[in-house]
Formats: sequence, structure tokens, C-alpha cells
Amino acid sequence: MGFDLRPNLVDYHSTNLSQFWIYTNKNGVRVSRRDESHLQHADIITLGDSQSFGYAIDNTKTFTSHLSKRFGVPVANLAVPGHGSLAALYRLDRFGHLKPRIIIYGIFYDSFDRSLNRCYPGFSLLCISGPYLEEDRTDGFRVVPPGDNKAAISATAGYLRYMTSAPADQNFTADFGWSLGKVLDTIGRATGLVETYRKEFPEGVYIRSAEFTISLANRRANEMGAQLVLLFIPNYFVTPIQPVPRFLVRIAKDLDLSLIDATPALVEIKNANPDNPKVLEVPGDGHLTAEAHFAISNLIAKYIQEAKLLDRAR
Repeated sequence: MGFDLRPNLVDYHSTNLSQFWIYTNKNGVRVSRRDESHLQHADIITLGDSQSFGYAIDNTKTFTSHLSKRFGVPVANLAVPGHGSLAALYRLDRFGHLKPRIIIYGIFYDSFDRSLNRCYPGFSLLCISGPYLEEDRTDGFRVVPPGDNKAAISATAGYLRYMTSAPADQNFTADFGWSLGKVLDTIGRATGLVETYRKEFPEGVYIRSAEFTISLANRRANEMGAQLVLLFIPNYFVTPIQPVPRFLVRIAKDLDLSLIDATPALVEIKNANPDNPKVLEVPGDGHLTAEAHFAISNLIAKYIQEAKLLDRAR
């Protein structure tokens, strides 16, 4: 799938503004504590990027974990920071043995952009590739698998490790080497010698890629006997927050899929805190807060209860 979570990860992040832990089990699935065993089954699984993953908050505070507490069923947070809507399906294929009943398919406002890009959207030295869609001659798409990311991941990890190391472990020669590497990478991206992440695509291509990816997700869910539920998370960095795009509503209707729009819940939190324009953002980071995750979990739980998704026999 290009890049994934490291198995048995124990990672503590701390700044002056926030602290959180990231744990994964032996299969590279986010869990809430060290040495937590891998599930053999999960009634609810979550796919998506860092917003669905719950980056910058503990796993216990994510909307996925809240659903487990709410319904008393096993859940699996399969989201991965940086993943687009297509890469998420690779995770679904990999963990299909969990036999989910409900698949929450997290869609951030730029998820489909990521599926049209070969490169990871965040910081990296060189291009860290993931699976992406490429137009074919029939006005459709073909799935292009990721390339070998060893060099890019090694270079990026080395740079970040050095830049966050103690001053006593740094020296002029290494400073110069890493700085030069970053400058060359920047020049390479600006001149096209190093592939980079694109943010804009023709609207028609963008919408058709969304149709292709969601249809593929729905087909996978049907094969598993699971119910696919689309969860739209809007761009909350802008004011006013824009509601779910009309094309996404149409796609959900055409495929007879449920679509949960998190926009009203996030707008409600923002309106209740007019003096804090960044109330939805983890301080110093920008990802959704624990309060936002709780509000989203309430939306999902309400739909699951009303649709009686967990009452249905397999």
C-alpha cells in the first residue's frame, strides 16, 4: 500500500501544548495500550487518514473507540495518517479477515486528491508513493500500485530524527549535509525533477475518481457482507465551514449508501466558542480535537441505532 503503520509501535508525542501516545499491535493496527492483542473480529472498522486515525489525541478519545464503548462491541481503527481514499481500501483488503459488520469510510475534504497523487501529501524528502488512480483511454481509471519507498522513507526518517535530536548530538557537518539535502529536494520539486504532491485536478476527473473509489469500496463491503457508511469530514480550517459536496451526496444516493456529514456537528462546536476560532484544532497541531471526535461519534452512533445496523443477522 506504499506506506503503513509500523507494528508494535510505542510512540509518545509531547509539546508545550499537547501530549498523546500512539500504540500499534503486532499487525500495525492502532490500539489504546502497549501489548494490546490483535482482534480476531471487529464489528465496526474505520478507514481513512489522520483525521479518522485521531492524530494528536490518544486512541481512547477517537470516534472509533467511543463507538466501542457505546455499543460494547469490538472495533478496529484501520486509518493511517496520509492515506487517501484508495490507499484505505488496501487496508480493508488486508484486514478483511476481521469480518466487519459496519465499515466507516472516513472521507476528509482532500481524500480524493490523494488518490490521484502518486506522492504522500505531507513532508518528505523525495516522493513517498502510495497507490493512485491513473486515467485510461476509456475515460475510466486504472489502479497504479506504489513504488519502492525504501530510499524516501529512510531519508525522511533520518532527517526528522536528526532535526529532533539533542543539540549535543548535532554537528556542523551533519547540519550542512541535511540542509543541503532539503534544499536540493526543494529545487527538484520546483523544477519537476522530483515528483511532488498536486493539489488541483480538473473537476470532472476529481468527481469521476470519487465515483470509482467509492464504487470499489462498496463492492468490497458487499463481498464481506458488511454495510459501508460514508463519513464526510469537512475542511474546518476555513470560515464558514462548507457542507458536504453535492457530487458526494449524488454518489451516495446512486449507490444506495448512507452518508454522514460531520459538518453540522463541527459548526455547532465552533458557534458555541466564538472567541476561539481554532476550537476544533488540537493546539499546536491542527488535527481534530477530542471534543470533535466525540461529537462525530454521536452522529455515527445515532445512525447505527436508527438503522439498526448491529441488529441485523449476518
